[in-house]
Amino acid sequence: MVSARSGRGTDIVTKWIGLAVLVVAICAVIWLDLPAYLDFQALQAQRIALKLRMAEAPMLAAGIYFTVYVLVAAFSIPGSTIMTLAGGALLGFWPGLVLASFSSTLGASLAFLSTRYLLRDMMMKRFAGPMRRIDDGIARDGLLYLFSLRLMPVLPYVVINIVMGLTRMPVLHFALVSQIGMLPVSALYVNAGTQLADLTSPADILSLPVLLSFAALALLPWLARGAMGWLRRRKL
Repeated sequence: MVSARSGRGTDIVTKWIGLAVLVVAICAVIWLDLPAYLDFQALQAQRIALKLRMAEAPMLAAGIYFTVYVLVAAFSIPGSTIMTLAGGALLGFWPGLVLASFSSTLGASLAFLSTRYLLRDMMMKRFAGPMRRIDDGIARDGLLYLFSLRLMPVLPYVVINIVMGLTRMPVLHFALVSQIGMLPVSALYVNAGTQLADLTSPADILSLPVLLSFAALALLPWLARGAMGWLRRRKL
């Protein structure tokens, strides 16, 4: 009994600490006016000046880029597309892709964990039946759903992070599948960032053929699973 009470007390303290950190971080982002810098026109206008400054201290610049991207993803600040473009524009393709991929995954995982520790218990108390059914579905096909959603830019990533955080999906599974699923889109935007001067808008990047290619890629795991099931039934 004492152990159970102690565990509940620890959980409550952990949630309050997490909430306090979240509030402080949001206040810092507002104070720094970070969203004002996550603008396509501003990036284009300052691209050359930023590259010159980054060349003076490349490791420090890479660390700052990584940290800012993690904050943008973790606190769902609009601007992840601009950050990915900036990776290519300021760092080049391969360094930009590596930093953008890992920082976006880390930020998404932090958002996922924040949702889990701040909201999941409340949702379980109010909607226990539906939440259990969702957990069962995630246990069966959650990784495939997550992979497909990461490849298809239909739902904003912030929505995916929050929804998956409400489930029982292990955080390591979430991080690994997110990293793999977001990699093609990240590569596309980082590559576009290397040609930033020729772009008129981020919307120019996602043409219809590109979207159809991503849709086909997102369907591949489902088709493969269906084919394996069909083969098993044939053998029986």
